Amino acid sequence: MNRFWLASYPEGVPADIDPGRYPSLKNLIDSSLREFKSLPAFSNMGATLSYGEVDELSRYFAAF
Repeated sequence: MNRFWLASYPEGVPADIDPGRYPSLKNLIDSSLREFKSLPAFSNMGATLSYGEVDELSRYFAAF
């Protein structure tokens, strides 16, 4: 199969993934939230939330 879309991938993006790297989607999300917690996740109307803030606020919402 000609994987033509790989030409559009930015440098450093792997062509294949390791499906065994994370045991579940939850583990992938938790790991990503920790790894990028200080980086901006969303910006809207002049306000920005970091990945850490999204994690914290989503936990508060889930507990509610």
